[in-house]
Formats: sequence, C-alpha cells, structure tokens
Amino acid sequence: MQAKVRDHLRGLDSCGAPVAPSGMDVLVWMLNGGSRLAVRPSGTEPKLKLYALAKGETPEDTRAMAHKLALSAKQIIESIE
Repeated sequence: MQAKVRDHLRGLDSCGAPVAPSGMDVLVWMLNGGSRLAVRPSGTEPKLKLYALAKGETPEDTRAMAHKLALSAKQIIESIE
C-alpha cells in the first residue's frame, strides 16, 4: 500500500505540499483508492487512538481493505512499543 502522510499539527505532508495546520495532533496516511489510517494521542489519557477508514469498490473489497488497515495499525503499534 502506498500512502501519503499528512501531519495536521505541523501543516506538512510527505510530498512536501502544504496542509492547512488544524492545531490537531494527528497523522493521517492517505492511501491509494481513498482509504485512510489516522493516529493521534488521547487528550486525557496516556494512549494512542487509531482510526481506520476503509474504502473499496465492493463490500468484499472494503472488507479486504479494512483487514489490510488493521494489519498496518498493528505494525505501527509494534514499531513504537
């Protein structure tokens, strides 16, 4: 899966394009096909929150993408442990 990463706190993306800073501490991986994976710290607890938004042409494609996003989220978690 190829992705473009947006850092909304700093107002940057991995392609060097400016992003309007939103003040939110969130990283968003924008994948080909419209799916996204977002990671942000909790504002009140010492934990990360991950959000997966799967998009596919059919329900089966969407389920397959959701599975890939879950595996990617697991890799992100394991990389910071």
